[in-house]
Amino acid sequence: MTKPVETSKPRKTKQEFVYFIVTRWTSNGAGIDCVNSKEIFTGVNKTFMAIPLDMRPDGFNPMTGVPLMQFEGKADKFHDDFEVVGGIWVLSPPVREFFENLDPGAFAFRECKTQYPDGSPAPRRSLAVVTRVIDAFDRERSEFILNPYDPKGENASISAQKQNFFKKSAIGNSHFFMPAKAVSRIVVSQRVKDEFTKRGWRGAEFKKVFLS
Repeated sequence: MTKPVETSKPRKTKQEFVYFIVTRWTSNGAGIDCVNSKEIFTGVNKTFMAIPLDMRPDGFNPMTGVPLMQFEGKADKFHDDFEVVGGIWVLSPPVREFFENLDPGAFAFRECKTQYPDGSPAPRRSLAVVTRVIDAFDRERSEFILNPYDPKGENASISAQKQNFFKKSAIGNSHFFMPAKAVSRIVVSQRVKDEFTKRGWRGAEFKKVFLS
C-alpha cells in the first residue's frame, strides 16, 4: 500500500507596509507657531512652504532671518516631539538625531530659536523638510481620487482615506519620501513607526499604506 504524498501548504507572504506620517491633534499639549514669519519671509508668501519644491533650493522658502518658534501655553505643559507648522516639521533633538542618522539624504534641516509667550527660553527644536521625491505610487492596485476634469487619471490625487499601494522596488532603502503625485504628504518606513512606539515620542500618527 503506497503512502499518500504529503503536500505542504504554500506559505503566506507577510504583507509589508509603509505609512503616511501626520500630526496627532491633542488638547493636552502646548502647541507651537512661528511668530516672526512676516519679518523673515520676503515677498507675498509668508509661510515656510508656500512655493513649489523646485523653487526652494535648500528645501525651505528663502528667509532673511532665524525662525522664532513660540510654544503656546505655560512651561508645565508637555511638548510633542514631532509637530508641523506651515508644512515644516518641528523636531525635538532625539527625533532629529534619529531621522538624520537613519536617512540623512532625505532631509534639509534648519535651526530655530524657541521661547514661551513671556519670552522665556523653551525646549530646543530643529526644523526639517523632506526633500526626496519618489514616483512609487502603484496606480493599478490603489484607490485614488480622480479629478473630473482629468478622465485619464493622469493627475489623480492620493488620499490617506483610500487604500493605497506603493511599489517596494521603487522605494528601495528610503525611509522618508514624498510621493511624486502628492508632495504634500510624507511616507515613512516601518522602522520609523516602530521607533516612535519604542521611544514613546509624541505628536505623530501613522496611516497604513500597502507595499506591492
